Formats: sequence, structure tokens, C-alpha cells
Amino acid sequence: QMNPHFLFNALTTIMAVRRDEAKVELVTQSLADYLRFSLQQEQQEQNEVAAHPLGDEITALENYLRVEKVRFSDDLEWSIDAEADALRTLVPSALVQPLLENAIKYGQETGPRPLRVSITAKVVQGHLEIEVCNSGYWVEGDRTHSGGVGLSNLRRRLELIYGHAASLDIRHNPSTVAVCVSLPARLVQ
Repeated sequence: QMNPHFLFNALTTIMAVRRDEAKVELVTQSLADYLRFSLQQEQQEQNEVAAHPLGDEITALENYLRVEKVRFSDDLEWSIDAEADALRTLVPSALVQPLLENAIKYGQETGPRPLRVSITAKVVQGHLEIEVCNSGYWVEGDRTHSGGVGLSNLRRRLELIYGHAASLDIRHNPSTVAVCVSLPARLVQ
């Protein structure tokens, strides 16, 4: 599910850059494309379509990041590096989105500016390996303030779909946090 704060922030961003026609166009088009992907995911879930190519979600996340880049300007740097086989791998809906949202939210709260966020995806020995990394430091989840719920929900979804063949691991050091997902790679033909 899309974070309603993102929509509110995107609309506020449009108002803030309203005199810059190119930025308004970029934010509006990126937001529209991102919302279209979100609605398609919702429809697929209702029709019990269990998976889509990772490339579809990566494209949507690029739109999400374009909106956030206009919002945060020089305070956000992002990159996506996904191999062709990774982009063709079938994944459950909203696999990377909650990881990216966490990276931006907690990275903004804990790290210096600019916030640096990266997404990498590759297929290694029959497994899709995805890493979402952000500058900042790890904060233990406080369930009374919703922290940690998204990761535990995603971990549970992966377990239900893939059993012990999938994993979600968190690696952190004093300057970065990386959430790594591994699952069996099933490529679209």
C-alpha cells in the first residue's frame, strides 16, 4: 500500500515548484506513473496475480525517487543498479517499495545530508539478490510507533511464499544501513 504521506508530500512539492514548469511536469508525470503502478498492483492482488517482473517495480520506484529528488533537491542522492536478469525475475507485489520508503524515512532521520540511497539487484546462483542501502545508522524498531512492522510483514510474506528459500537480512555499520532480500529467481520468458 502506498504511504499517504508520500502523496501529500508530492502535492506539496508541486505547489512549492509551481513556477518551474519543467519541475511541475516532472513531478506530475512521475507521480501519475507511480500511482498507475500502485493501482495495477492493487488490481493484481484482487485478481490473485501473485507476481510481476522486478523491472516493473524498479520503473515505478524510479518515478517515486524522481518525485522525492525534486522534494529534497540536493539533500537526496539515489542510484539504481539492476542487472537484466534481475529485472526479468518475478517478484511478489511491493517487494522493494517498503524497503525504499524505510531507507528514505530513517536515513533522513539518522544521517547527514545528503541522504544517499541505492538499490542493487542481481541474480546469483539461481537467487535474486536485492539490496536497498541508505546512509545513516540503524535504529531498533519501536513497535509502539510502527517501526519494524514493515520489515517483519515483508519477512513473513517471503516466508509464506518461499518458505526457507528466501531471506531478509539487515546489515548496518555506523554510517550505512542495508536491507538485503534473497529469493529464488524465476525469470519471465
